[in-house]
Amino acid sequence: MTLSGHRPGNAAWILLLIAINGIVLSNAVRHDPRVGYDAADHLKYIEVLSEYRLPTRSDTAEFFSPPLPYLLPAMVRSTGFVSL
Repeated sequence: MTLSGHRPGNAAWILLLIAINGIVLSNAVRHDPRVGYDAADHLKYIEVLSEYRLPTRSDTAEFFSPPLPYLLPAMVRSTGFVSL
């Protein structure tokens, strides 16, 4: 341990995690979310959640997915200021 209480290898792990998350952020910003074989179903999931209900099989093929990743876009969509 150093005087600061941090191990020398911690900085390398932090930089690696920042780099990986930077790639994820770059992909999220640069790629159109409407493109993909099941993109329409994911967008339907967000639309249904923005109506304050969980999707059913008749709403979207992604009805089985847990709602957590869809909550933020659904909340923003429910304001009415943005559209899918």
